[in-house]
Amino acid sequence: MKRVLKWTGIVLGGIVVLMVAGLAVYASTAYEAEEAMYNAIDDLALTAVDVDEDMDEIRFTVDDPIANVVIIPGGLVDANAYRYLGAKLAEAGYDVTIFKTLFHLAILTPNYASRFLSDDLDNIVIGHSLGGTVGSIVASGDDRVSTVVLLGSYAFRDLSDKDVLLITGENDLVLDMDAYEEAKSLVSDPTEYEIQGGNHAGFGWYGEQDGDGDATITSKEQLDAVVLLILNHLSE
Repeated sequence: MKRVLKWTGIVLGGIVVLMVAGLAVYASTAYEAEEAMYNAIDDLALTAVDVDEDMDEIRFTVDDPIANVVIIPGGLVDANAYRYLGAKLAEAGYDVTIFKTLFHLAILTPNYASRFLSDDLDNIVIGHSLGGTVGSIVASGDDRVSTVVLLGSYAFRDLSDKDVLLITGENDLVLDMDAYEEAKSLVSDPTEYEIQGGNHAGFGWYGEQDGDGDATITSKEQLDAVVLLILNHLSE
């Protein structure tokens, strides 16, 4: 019996090691931030913004923040690709945390981002693609979250008690529009915008994405439009 348990443990351990190794290889193909993004961040007025980074987060903090923002990256997209989005929102007066997802897949730890929610400030959850789906899991049933912003994404859990902003790109060929329409049953009276010339990858700053449509605007132009839509929505 002991020998059976021993070999069972060895086999299970081997399976776990292979799974982790496989995920690590898969994660190595993640889309990374383009250098132009960092140049654009250098041009922002961030003297009043503190930027910190840990193993699981990139954090922008300001004095007397308006609210707290949590950004959840899309699947197989490095968290750094959302630094410009985070920096722009911090520049506007928000505390912002970008979640560094495990193996670049937020779905592996869907509730982990809850630790970045504030108990003292209103919380806004922003998710791109798979990150938006996970964002709906984080926000659903949590009274600390008032607003959910889904970028090229759709809800997976009930958000009927949340203020929901849906932003899509005109040339997005990655977003499953049938699932997007069906998921509207999980939200109540959402606000919707389509960015003309935008695509799926343009909600981050990492260049072209396989299977996506061609954008006719730059990543900066799309993200500036996203930030403007979010800030206008939050001020209403």
